[in-house]
Amino acid sequence: MAFDLGSFDEVPGLEQPAQLSWRLAPDASLSDWTIKVETEGADPLRVQEYHCHRAVLGVGPRSCMHFVELFASPNYFAKGKTSTSTLVLKANAAAAMPVFLDFVYSSVDPLDIWTGSAVALLELSNHLGCRACFTKVQGFIQADLSAKTSPIYILDASLFAAEKVLCAAIKVCAASFEEIPEVSLMELEPHLFEAVVENESFACSSNQFSVCVAKYLERHEDECTAELVANLTRSEKMPEVDSKALLSLLRFSVAFPVVEEVDVLSEEAKEGAKEEYGKAKEQAEQIEAEVEECQTGHGTNDASAVTSRHSLRQRCSSAGFRDMHSSPIEIAALPQNMAIELLRDGLGAAISELDQVKTEMAAHLRNAAEKKQEIASRQLQKEKKQEIRTKNEWATERYNFSWT
Repeated sequence: MAFDLGSFDEVPGLEQPAQLSWRLAPDASLSDWTIKVETEGADPLRVQEYHCHRAVLGVGPRSCMHFVELFASPNYFAKGKTSTSTLVLKANAAAAMPVFLDFVYSSVDPLDIWTGSAVALLELSNHLGCRACFTKVQGFIQADLSAKTSPIYILDASLFAAEKVLCAAIKVCAASFEEIPEVSLMELEPHLFEAVVENESFACSSNQFSVCVAKYLERHEDECTAELVANLTRSEKMPEVDSKALLSLLRFSVAFPVVEEVDVLSEEAKEGAKEEYGKAKEQAEQIEAEVEECQTGHGTNDASAVTSRHSLRQRCSSAGFRDMHSSPIEIAALPQNMAIELLRDGLGAAISELDQVKTEMAAHLRNAAEKKQEIASRQLQKEKKQEIRTKNEWATERYNFSWT
């Protein structure tokens, strides 16, 4: 049985909030503390105010030790006159402040986090002393850090000087270098890209790496130094150079030469350089035509990469001769001595390739001749056996006939 115990006396014009929140108007939530967040380096200065509550910030499992210490300090009452504190945060951390406060105010709601906000929330929770938020973010990063997300974590961890996260992200990125989209790698600053390449877990095929480095140097040309070019193109990491990357890498080796790679022509060499260039180019055309003719119907060899040499310029100058020859305008843009070096090494590669093709063709013809000779020998033996069989049959018939 239900009894009539009366009804609640509503207060006209007032509506009770469903839950205490910093998002409510300060008068409605009875806010007693304001947090001003200034974005570091913003021009003009950006300031965002959050109307909060001391009891929420300083008490409970999601409280913040920063505010616990603030409210308990001897200077608290002096600051309490304005009931305001100011935080100067980096742009990413300032943007994550609403998500952080939502987590602090709720005892049950999950943390609204994604890859792009994880490091900012980690640093914000650590700076403000919220252990619960810090633990949640750590768990998220442990599960989320992968080849795809590692470049984002590298950038954000570098921004906040989060060394542990940075080391972990660099290791993942280095180990999965081949799987990471080039567009993501291009966003890394030179010192970060270099850190990935130098990491002990780095793994990438030389050809793919050479193409990636060429694109990266072109993208960050204004930030390039001789040291950066040398470190990224060391033969230990790049023993082979893909033909798609050699022109670009050669340009950078000229623009940012390593001391031992500086090549100065003598006066006599300079006088004869133009003539030698023309002769080498003409000879290259003849050899290339002969190689293509010999290879018709016999397949082609992959000349996209070359064996490593100590010098970047030497490694590049031997790579992809036919591809180089198909771009005479680009080759002409190189210094004359380098163009000659390219053609010389290209000629050597073409001659070696031609010799190999000729050797293979000679072996093929030899095998064909031997096979033909073997077939002829078998046919001759077969004919002789048939002749002997015929003679035996004829002799048998004569013998039988004489008896009859």
